[in-house]
Amino acid sequence: MSNRFKGRILQAIAIIIDVGVPLVATVMHFPVWVERSAEATLSGMFLVLALISAIPLMRVILRSMKTPAAWMIWTLMFLGLFGLREIINEMVVITF
Repeated sequence: MSNRFKGRILQAIAIIIDVGVPLVATVMHFPVWVERSAEATLSGMFLVLALISAIPLMRVILRSMKTPAAWMIWTLMFLGLFGLREIINEMVVITF
């Protein structure tokens, strides 16, 4: 195993620990779902704290996006559109 590969493994472990521990603490101490009428929505406090705990992961992603590969661009586009599909469907109905 080369030193470069060992460094990447250690960096991946560090990112998992840096993001995972605060995210687990957030899940344990704040409600993830808030029920309003017949629907359950994400708690705003959980969402804010989850985004704050994901900052180290976002830094790694932004650093790798300086020279993105094709698979990375398509994966990010898929995840973004997949997350927004309900909003997109509602906007199509509204515009109709």
